[in-house]
Amino acid sequence: MFLKKSLNLYFINNRSDWLSYFDETNALKKSRSLIKKTGRKIKNYECFILFKRWILWRWIIQNFTFEERFINNFFKLVKKFDLTLTSQENRFIFNVQEIYFNTWRPIKELPVKFELESKETINFRESLVNVHKYFDNDKKPKIEFENNYDLYFSFKNIYFCNGVQTVLKKINLSDLSDVELKRFGVIITVKKDKYLLRGANKLLVYSILQRVLPQPIKPLKNYEDLYGYFDFLSKIEQKFS
Repeated sequence: MFLKKSLNLYFINNRSDWLSYFDETNALKKSRSLIKKTGRKIKNYECFILFKRWILWRWIIQNFTFEERFINNFFKLVKKFDLTLTSQENRFIFNVQEIYFNTWRPIKELPVKFELESKETINFRESLVNVHKYFDNDKKPKIEFENNYDLYFSFKNIYFCNGVQTVLKKINLSDLSDVELKRFGVIITVKKDKYLLRGANKLLVYSILQRVLPQPIKPLKNYEDLYGYFDFLSKIEQKFS
């Protein structure tokens, strides 16, 4: 994402020199007119687009957080650079906004069709989560697909439902002893069983569990290279860019 692969030698050979015009540390402070002038100095439209995307990518790597300031500055920079985002890039910032919203929004009751326990309310939901049984007894972990569920979270239980809110599975949060965040999803340990949860937004389940579990888990913000969970090639690309 954002960093476009290119064999354009003019761009590759000159991009480091162009950093004198603006870079990831000062681009937000530069005016749109100055950025347009930079394009005229570069004298190549394709290279100018590649350069702006390279700077945006470097800025994201340097500043990424699940905070309002990052989200607002991201949109400011995209507008200032006059960039058109791909569907994957739009999905990325939507996912970031979704996680940010879930970390602070006031608790509210979500209406459901299925029966709840006494004084229980559903407060969070994530749709279309692939759930796998996870086995790591051997040296090489194995997964076994179980089903695709809509997950409904209260402060007591997780309800695993189909598309019409029929409860197919239920996990009491007090039985959940461990939560692991991996690049490929979230692993939860329930008594002796482990499950891998993989939603369209890989970090959303974890951010919800942070709020509903009775015992604290490692805060999402304390994980390293969070952007890498959205762009798994970024770590490799940083070595060459």
